[in-house]
Amino acid sequence: MRPDEMQARTSTEARNDLIYQIRLHELHATLFRRLKWLASLVSLLAGASAVTSWVQSQPGGVFVAGLVVTITGVLDILGRWEERGAAHRAWRRQFAEILAEAPVLSDEDLHAAYVRAEASVDDTLRSLERVAYNDAMRSLGLYTRRVWEWPSNWLMRLFV
Repeated sequence: MRPDEMQARTSTEARNDLIYQIRLHELHATLFRRLKWLASLVSLLAGASAVTSWVQSQPGGVFVAGLVVTITGVLDILGRWEERGAAHRAWRRQFAEILAEAPVLSDEDLHAAYVRAEASVDDTLRSLERVAYNDAMRSLGLYTRRVWEWPSNWLMRLFV
């Protein structure tokens, strides 16, 4: 949301936006934590299978296991899943702190805090935005119709 759009909103709408942001970053952190866990599991299983005797008797099995470990390691490094998950947890915490302070803040101060927090966010996956919006509206009792229920990507459907 652009800052000029936020300024015209009521404090209730601003709180709703904060709840949405909290849920969005919660989903991101969960996705990246599970991807990191999966990469570790695949590396462990493929590494263990390369050591076992039934795979060692087949040279192709050792090659495939080594290839799986290498590809998983490269994806883990390039995806920076652990680092990105930590960033989303920090952003979620930042929005949660603003939401906790919202009852005592004036509308202008709430707007300024929201704009500062939103400006620090630089990593979002578009396919999780609608899911977070639906979750936020459902938690507020404002869920009237289904805008979009699932992430648009099969991988995110699996991990979120």
